[in-house]
Amino acid sequence: MSESSVPSYIRAELNLQTIHSPHESIIRTAEAICFAAEQKFSALAITDRAGAYAFYEAEACCDQLCAPPKLIYGALLDCAETVDAQPFGVTLLARTREGLCNLYRIVSDSYLPTHSGSTYPCTALSFLLAHRGGLLLGRADDGRPGGIDAD
Repeated sequence: MSESSVPSYIRAELNLQTIHSPHESIIRTAEAICFAAEQKFSALAITDRAGAYAFYEAEACCDQLCAPPKLIYGALLDCAETVDAQPFGVTLLARTREGLCNLYRIVSDSYLPTHSGSTYPCTALSFLLAHRGGLLLGRADDGRPGGIDAD
């Protein structure tokens, strides 16, 4: 790759919630994708709250664009160390196909009625850490205590 073909910068949004995040966004998935393409974003991470509903719509939109941004699949989740512990926010981004499968698994687990004390679906920290292969994990800065130790 010649030096002239390498972009001088990479522009990416790594935390985008769409209308599929209840009470958090009014942005339609296709509008966000088109805006990112117009602004020549290299990548766009869709990180809806406890859901993957926008992924199909994002793929369909990108298929119709000449130069779409690379899609990164992710989610914002509540996570708790124990069943009655105060939940804290985490951001998950899939790095690989394994990570995408684990993302679906963790989001699905968050809807099970085993985690109380959270306004949103919540997953156990032990489950999250056991299925973190292929994922980037980040602590959401939502002002709540808690965190992830990256052993």
